[in-house]
Amino acid sequence: MEPGNLIFLYWFENIIVAFFTIWKIVLLKDNSDTSASVFSETKDLIILKHSGLVNFLLYYGIFTLSHGLIVFSVMGTRLIFNTSLLFGILSIFFSHGMSFLTNYIYLKKYLKTSLGYW
Repeated sequence: MEPGNLIFLYWFENIIVAFFTIWKIVLLKDNSDTSASVFSETKDLIILKHSGLVNFLLYYGIFTLSHGLIVFSVMGTRLIFNTSLLFGILSIFFSHGMSFLTNYIYLKKYLKTSLGYW
């Protein structure tokens, strides 16, 4: 694999992490100790989840953009799209996807995590 492709994969993992983090926030149910009396599955929870998503997308998007600009300015045109790059992207996506399914969905962490965690 070309060095430029490896650096690109390092950066592209940010996008994959963001993809699964968005799904974690969307699927989150607030189960903090005070949630039964404060929040219900109504507009309060929906507003909190949406504001959390907007915050995440804004700040993580700025980070990813800045990181990408630095990476691409250093790499220049050394990025070569080939099957090894595609295999790397799919491998990282599969790895994070399996972690998401086993740790967050199967172990039901979305039911155990409070909104304050995000």
